Formats: sequence, C-alpha cells, structure tokens
Amino acid sequence: MWVRFTKRARELFDYAQDEAATRGQREVDTEHLLLAITRNENFVAYQVLSKAGFSLEALRIRMEQRIAGGMPVDKAEQHLTPAAHRVTDLAYEEVRATNGKYIGTEHLLLGLIAEEGGIAAQALQEAGVDPEQLRVIVKQMHQGL
Repeated sequence: MWVRFTKRARELFDYAQDEAATRGQREVDTEHLLLAITRNENFVAYQVLSKAGFSLEALRIRMEQRIAGGMPVDKAEQHLTPAAHRVTDLAYEEVRATNGKYIGTEHLLLGLIAEEGGIAAQALQEAGVDPEQLRVIVKQMHQGL
C-alpha cells in the first residue's frame, strides 16, 4: 500500500499515529491525519493551507478541542479507521485525475476534504476551506517544481 506514498506522506501517517497514541486512541482517524499536517511546515499540505490563507495553529487548536484525550497507547496496537482508509483511496483518485505518479501530503489533504463524514472535513469546512481553491494551489505548486 505504501509504495506510491512519498517519504513525507509516510511521515504524515507516523505523526498521525503519534497524535492518536498520545490521546489514548487505538484508531487513527481523519482528525489525527489533519493534526499531523499541522505539525510539519515541510509538508506540501501544510504549505497549501498556508498559501490559501489558513492558520495551521488555529486549525490545530480547533482540532484539539474536538478530540477527547486518554491514557497513551502503544502505536503497535493501532490501526486506521475505515474513514482514514477512504482518505488514502481518495488521495489516490486525486493523483490519478492529474496523471501523477505518487501520493503526497497534498493529495492526502484533498482526500481529507473529500471524506465528508470525517471530523477533519467538518473542521476544514467550518474554517472555510474551499477544495477547488486547494486543488488550484496544488496544481500551481506542482507546475512550479
């Protein structure tokens, strides 16, 4: 599954596991993926949201207020929720639509927005994130590479 993921995209999942584990959650869900994006300014997804005018710190605070905490758990005991798996599927669809060859953090961000039932998508919508605006920014960034 991870073969087409960039190093940064795999790192995003590691961060998401950390976010869930420190909160005592054995399932890595969409909110953990979004929190992970806010942790690393080198993620293209972080840069996309920044270019769109969103404060990643404010987004992180918004997400942390929605997530319950608990006793930390071992990351080895964790698994992805169906919604988090769906995010990866949607990210792959974003890549296919642009004839891309890899899944980066930017594609996972677009997958998070498209997974409308997830907490991350709800938070992004409440923050005023426009999926089409993000797609345009992603395309511009890819052309600038």
